[in-house]
Amino acid sequence: YTVLSALFVALPETVQAQALDRSGGALKGPFFSEVFVFAPLSADVKRLSAGAPVLTNRLEIASQLTYHGVHASIVGGAPQVPQWTAWYGDSLASRNLIVTFDPLTQDPDLGMRITSLCARTSSGPRLRYRFAGTEAAVFYTAWCYR
Repeated sequence: YTVLSALFVALPETVQAQALDRSGGALKGPFFSEVFVFAPLSADVKRLSAGAPVLTNRLEIASQLTYHGVHASIVGGAPQVPQWTAWYGDSLASRNLIVTFDPLTQDPDLGMRITSLCARTSSGPRLRYRFAGTEAAVFYTAWCYR
């Protein structure tokens, strides 16, 4: 499986897309990973935030953004939050960008936490990414004004 996965990733994207298409989606689970979207996501978040602090509720997003040079603070009830905050801090400014896997309205706990941090919020753009000819991930953004 590991060798096949490595070979699949080494194929040109057009060949990967053809293989995914011909398999009727059966290859998407075992040979497809959203990890490839984090470099372009990080570049887009860096541009979009224009230096404003970035918040997220997921370690997966915060760690990938940080790896790609965009510091992100984690908010929410995840067990990683206290340790992440101890390592990286939780800087907030008058304007902050929130990046999530789901809209704020679909996560009541996060919505409540953001409401306690922000005087007001506004929706930002949806960031959509494709890989190997298929939609790989959608991220939701919002602005938090203190």
